[in-house]
Amino acid sequence: MKQIFLVIIVAIGIMFKAAVVYAASMDADFKKFAATPELNLSASRLEQVSDFTFLFVGGYGNELMRSHYFQTNVQVVREMGASADTFFPSSLRSAAGNIEFLRRAILDAHRAGGNKPLVLIGHSKGGLESLATVLAHPELIRDGVVANVVTVQSPIGGNALGDQSGSIARLLAQLISFSSPSFRSLQTEGIHSVIADRIDKMSEEKRADYRLASRAVRYVISHKDTADSSPGIQKLARLASPSVLNDGLVAKQDMWIPGFGMILGELYLDHLEVVVGRPVSGVVEGFNVNRARAFTTSLVLNLMKSRNLRNREYRDLTLQRSCEAIFLSVR
Repeated sequence: MKQIFLVIIVAIGIMFKAAVVYAASMDADFKKFAATPELNLSASRLEQVSDFTFLFVGGYGNELMRSHYFQTNVQVVREMGASADTFFPSSLRSAAGNIEFLRRAILDAHRAGGNKPLVLIGHSKGGLESLATVLAHPELIRDGVVANVVTVQSPIGGNALGDQSGSIARLLAQLISFSSPSFRSLQTEGIHSVIADRIDKMSEEKRADYRLASRAVRYVISHKDTADSSPGIQKLARLASPSVLNDGLVAKQDMWIPGFGMILGELYLDHLEVVVGRPVSGVVEGFNVNRARAFTTSLVLNLMKSRNLRNREYRDLTLQRSCEAIFLSVR
């Protein structure tokens, strides 16, 4: 009997040591991807990635690269043990016009994923439309269909890049806007109508929904010097001469709403380099798959960490109005 007791004690000790080693290795991974290792979160307190279904929502012009848009990102999430899929809203429709289409896609993905909570990861206009959809339909968050909305390089605060562009670029934008509801919805007035105006209305009339939505929203913001950007971004940059930091298509200051949600990461990236999935001639010549994989892994791990309400460092960030962030390091 004494021998059996000793064996049990030794076995428990081995299991405990293995758990500590595993947690330490996970922390090492977090430190590899995050520039704020002082958060020092315990891996054992993290929710499992496999507890969620991930839906990546494509941005403007997705029709030109649907075969590889999010290709690497989806693959990484699946390797992490979660279900992941894509949805591509029509670039011809305005952000408001895509809301009901995206709502149906969200419900379909939720059912297909076994009714697991959904994480929406929207890039560019796809992030704008993802946030606009949950603001228009707060029951998606209230009923547990959507757990989080992560907007990646999305113009949700306005269009400072367009507002401060040169006269030629502004003239071109005005001409396109006359014939394109979709393009018009990406001007500051159109963006405010589906984001800021709805947030203000929700904060006044539906405080409970406002708080739930604010807790669910995460932003990934970025900028990159034109000289370091991909060829396609450099061509676009010639039309604009803004005095604001930007990723080539969206001003960094427009990628988040102060006092609403949480900045998950601030990166040195141009608008396309971690989502296109492969090199695209004339647009993204030097696609780096390892960079895209590191971006996706760090985004998901930091999202899981940010959902831990016992973590005071993350929780306090939701109360800050300055551009403080949990940085994801993929440089």
